[in-house]
Amino acid sequence: MIDVGINALPGGSIVGDVDFASVREVASALTPTPGGVGPLTNVLLLKQCVQAAWQEVEILPGTLL
Repeated sequence: MIDVGINALPGGSIVGDVDFASVREVASALTPTPGGVGPLTNVLLLKQCVQAAWQEVEILPGTLL
């Protein structure tokens, strides 16, 4: 189960959209919220930016090693 939504509670804490207690029995894996898919999104965005820069200067990935 990939939980990408977040909700702020009146007390200031942040929770996801998924009720972990109810899906724990049927899901083989759960992403934490907050801190689940956000870091992965950042890494993939950075990877795509680097690949775009390599294309711009016509350097193929892996040739810099």
